[in-house]
Amino acid sequence: MRRRSRVRLSLVIEGLGPGGAQRVLSFLASTWAARGDHVDLLVLGPGGEQPFHPLGQGVAARYLSLPGESRGLGEALVNNGLRVGRLRRALRGAKPALVLSFCDTTNVLTLIAGRGLRAPVVVAERTDPRRHPIGLPWTLLRRVTYRWADAVVVQSRLFVDAFPARVRRRTVVVPNPVVPATGRPDRPREGRCRVVALGRLGREKGFDVLLEAFSRVAPLYPDWSLTVHGEGVERASLEARTRALGLTD
Repeated sequence: MRRRSRVRLSLVIEGLGPGGAQRVLSFLASTWAARGDHVDLLVLGPGGEQPFHPLGQGVAARYLSLPGESRGLGEALVNNGLRVGRLRRALRGAKPALVLSFCDTTNVLTLIAGRGLRAPVVVAERTDPRRHPIGLPWTLLRRVTYRWADAVVVQSRLFVDAFPARVRRRTVVVPNPVVPATGRPDRPREGRCRVVALGRLGREKGFDVLLEAFSRVAPLYPDWSLTVHGEGVERASLEARTRALGLTD
């Protein structure tokens, strides 16, 4: 049987803190490294942070420590020019067979930095662009640069219509992977059962839908409870909705 050749992959993300995008990228990087591919994980943010999600053996995380938030248009132009230049040098040095970038503004920078390089560039949106504004300049840049992508990955067919026709033609729907659990699960406990939801309390996360759905079944299953963990701009609204639905207990 012919042995599979090793592939060089460059993965790009802003940081490795907590979050769904970071979890999925860490899982993919670890999976590809485990099958023998060379995975070069390029992190735009500052070094020194400990990855929140574990990285498998063979994943090389390189922190580029690029400039972060800008305090005006002039500083933004300078900082993002530096970000594109350093990222381009990193990609050129890595010589990948394929580049995969995660999340809106990082995708824009990666597409600009990878312009003219031989490696195909795939970008992944991790939320509905219509519900997660990134500002007018970045939105306009996204409309232009996403046309250069070899593929645009989204998590749901509902997200495809967020893009113009030229981008929709290269958009692929890939739902989140189901990550196998590690260790043996605990035995179900006697008595009350808990549903736990974890995430940023933003409108795009749909916690309001969760509350509404739970309010309909809670009277039928009094031994079940719902706990939501997170912070965000929708906290006050969700707390008010909880009271209105009679779910405070």
